[in-house]
Amino acid sequence: MRVFKKTAVGFCLAATLLSYSSCQKDNNNNSNTTTAFEQQFGSTSLMNYADIKQTDDGGFLLLGTIDADNVTNDKRDLYVVKTDSLGNQEWANKYGTTSSNGYSYDEEGVKLAKINSTEYLVAGNQTFYNNGVIEKTKIVLYKINVTGSTIGSPVVLRNAATDSSATFTEKVRDVKADGTDFILTGSTTNIFPNKPGGTQTTDRSDILIMRLNDQLENLWISGITSYGFSGEDEGHAVIVKDDAYAVITTTQESTNSLTSQLRIILFRKSSGIILSTQQYGQSGQDVTVVAATLNPTDDVITVLGTVTGGPNTGELLLLQVGYNLVNQTAVKSAGSDFMFFGNTSGNLTATTLEAGGIAYLPDAGGFIISYTDQKATTNDLGLLNIDQNFNIVANYPKLITAKGNAAKAGTVLPIVVENNGNTVVEAHVLSAVFGTTSSQQLGIIKVVN
Repeated sequence: MRVFKKTAVGFCLAATLLSYSSCQKDNNNNSNTTTAFEQQFGSTSLMNYADIKQTDDGGFLLLGTIDADNVTNDKRDLYVVKTDSLGNQEWANKYGTTSSNGYSYDEEGVKLAKINSTEYLVAGNQTFYNNGVIEKTKIVLYKINVTGSTIGSPVVLRNAATDSSATFTEKVRDVKADGTDFILTGSTTNIFPNKPGGTQTTDRSDILIMRLNDQLENLWISGITSYGFSGEDEGHAVIVKDDAYAVITTTQESTNSLTSQLRIILFRKSSGIILSTQQYGQSGQDVTVVAATLNPTDDVITVLGTVTGGPNTGELLLLQVGYNLVNQTAVKSAGSDFMFFGNTSGNLTATTLEAGGIAYLPDAGGFIISYTDQKATTNDLGLLNIDQNFNIVANYPKLITAKGNAAKAGTVLPIVVENNGNTVVEAHVLSAVFGTTSSQQLGIIKVVN
């Protein structure tokens, strides 16, 4: 039976292990970083950060993953925290499935999508354990309201006509609202049979793409929910355009000297039919896509990722493409499709960076980027403000230092206000995980611009 699990209140990290709540922390930042507040949530168990959304009352909704209750055999649950505009916790709930009939479950929070002013979609991955052995992973969706109550029953998704009881694995990486519908992407081991060149023995996963209605039912016909190339393919981010969905993916092909290709695929909204596809990158370079954002004024997509192998390893990468997927990156690094930020490129001093999130800035037309500066003993969290031409803005980067060796930056949200008729970004809210490899908490920090 699926259950909605309410947490208790009243926890501060150094105080007790019996309940969950928020803790105000002292500033521990570098000289050019001013924080309006910093809060942490959860227990001393292992936690993972997933996503954050600003609510209509000025507060925030955070999604993560937390250890399940010890009274069950389940591994982890989705964990949602609602705060006010100052980051103070208003409620915190667990959402998960209770063990039954030899099955236990591990549920991982992945993404939030806003349905309307009072409702949100919570997307996660649910792994089934059959008598302690992993059997499969499926996508699970919850609808909740702003008080944390579930709306209806959670839905375990089916890929096209295939029953959710099938043993192949599917995982969600991103979901966006499009009117009353939703578009999601991720990966599936149910290999697409009609890919270019046909299926290969080296195929491990394909790109999952699904359009759902407000009842979370698949709107596309059977067979149009996955697509891929030879090797291991995964959708990482989806952008909603006027007449198409742009899915940002990575593909690893054993027959290609390129370790990992970044591809963007355009799908027609009405049918899921592919309109065009384009790959980017250079030979021998391994890249990971983290997030993407759309500039609404010129329809340009900006992709953020991390270089994980080959030239520029440990640097952030940016890619910009227009409507026809032509590379329009404002400034490219020599010999590359991308612009890099890091020690090798000489524009940041940090040597090992991991991308967190990116957001378009409506006041100046630039971007705010969150990242993790990985160090030997403790990680720093960073914010990088760049203009439309990828120049680093004065007084950036801003660092929140010494947050633990497992600290990791997540989504960043610009806080926009109206000032004498002008749109102004007054601050940025950074979501993250704080702590060590054995003790982690969800965190939220408001950094003054």
